[in-house]
Amino acid sequence: MQNRRNNPKLSAIFALMLLVTSFTVMLLANQSAQAQLAAEQPTSGPLPTGAEPTITVSTEPYLSFTPNPVGLGQTFLVNIWMHPPIHVQRQFTQAFLVTITKPDGSTVEVGPMDSYQGDGTAWFEYIADEVGTWKLKFDFLGMWYPAGRYYYGEIVDNRSGSNLGSAYYKPSSTPEVELVVQDDAVLSWPPSPLPSDYWTRPVNPVNREWWPILGSYPPTGVVGGGEDWPDDTNIYMSNYNFVPYVQGPNSAHIVWKRQMM
Repeated sequence: MQNRRNNPKLSAIFALMLLVTSFTVMLLANQSAQAQLAAEQPTSGPLPTGAEPTITVSTEPYLSFTPNPVGLGQTFLVNIWMHPPIHVQRQFTQAFLVTITKPDGSTVEVGPMDSYQGDGTAWFEYIADEVGTWKLKFDFLGMWYPAGRYYYGEIVDNRSGSNLGSAYYKPSSTPEVELVVQDDAVLSWPPSPLPSDYWTRPVNPVNREWWPILGSYPPTGVVGGGEDWPDDTNIYMSNYNFVPYVQGPNSAHIVWKRQMM
């Protein structure tokens, strides 16, 4: 009788083929889920005629901007968000509109725009190009969500995603909020030099210039690669040849010690 033994090389090849096949199936499933969209999709605005939502949600919009006052020609940041938030597979699609009224009476509409998924937030930057008092207002246009399986903000025609009931988020608006634009530039707080002696955590948030030394080297270096990523760098966590947001040590040092029994 011939004695058969397991071949380690064949086993390794089989395992590798199994992993590749599983990954391919998962990739195709995700692509299929994104491609097979249902005929009815979420829409912003008034509740469609004949729609009967399972729940109707009263909403509270919020608007903030910084800095205020701001200097002529400087950029200010506008943040908008909604309460209550939404399911992680849903988003407010083309439902956010910000109206900016300038001192000369002219208006600019930013949007309608999408929110991020789940948290219901959005933001944009704008250049203050006229001196005087500006007014900003955030209008939430309302959002109708038909029942279905939601995947990345859309309703899909397969088993991927989350099966959610119908809902309507009612329109709402913030009052107008004033922004002052002045001739003189608005300066930030003065920079904080890096420490030259022993320091401890937590670090005061005003020490913004300390960010190069605050990272947890190397576990939280930036990963993932990209078009502009240097070759042979840390696409995976096992390769730390490129850690742009952390200043590495220049000499050997003891991180911690423990006495062994």
